[in-house]
Amino acid sequence: MQVALKGVDKDGIMLPLHGLSTNDLERMADEEFWNYARVYADTVPRISSQERNYQDQHLECELSRGNCLIPLKAIVEVLPSPQQHTHLPLTPTWMPGLVTWRGEVIPLIDLDMYLCGVSSSHPGGMLLIANYSDITVGLLVPRIGLTTTVQFEQVHLSIGPTVFYTPIRAGVIRGVYAEEPVLDVPALLSDVVQQIGMATYYG
Repeated sequence: MQVALKGVDKDGIMLPLHGLSTNDLERMADEEFWNYARVYADTVPRISSQERNYQDQHLECELSRGNCLIPLKAIVEVLPSPQQHTHLPLTPTWMPGLVTWRGEVIPLIDLDMYLCGVSSSHPGGMLLIANYSDITVGLLVPRIGLTTTVQFEQVHLSIGPTVFYTPIRAGVIRGVYAEEPVLDVPALLSDVVQQIGMATYYG
């Protein structure tokens, strides 16, 4: 994640470290990695209501407890599930580790585990590279479906309990369209960054 891929120049200014490999990451001290995460967790940008209303094309993702919709605008690339990843200590249970994507090291997020606390037992799977602002993560999902156009006036706020996501994840669900939750990717990425930063304090 570009969260972790920051360096400090001679003036103490945080700088991106482009082309960091998994080997470079493994040589990085745990304390150094988490210091970067803590600093970046406080710099997550906010999204305006106008930006929220712009997206309309969504990709259907098939998760273990039902389908959800992810805005196509936030998806940079769709890849097969990575065969290897680098595990780090003190990460949330929904973060299996880090993977290398196009010369950058990004966090791997198990979307099933993140949303509902249950990791689906699926062979293979797909990796969605999601990005907003300068935050990039890999979302691991069992399968993907077709794209659909979401009519925002028909997106309803979710009311009442649901098995699809835990109450603490309600903030990353924009609403429900055609009985499928619509993910708010900027809110999701912001929460992921903050949760990783918190993990450095509480383990």
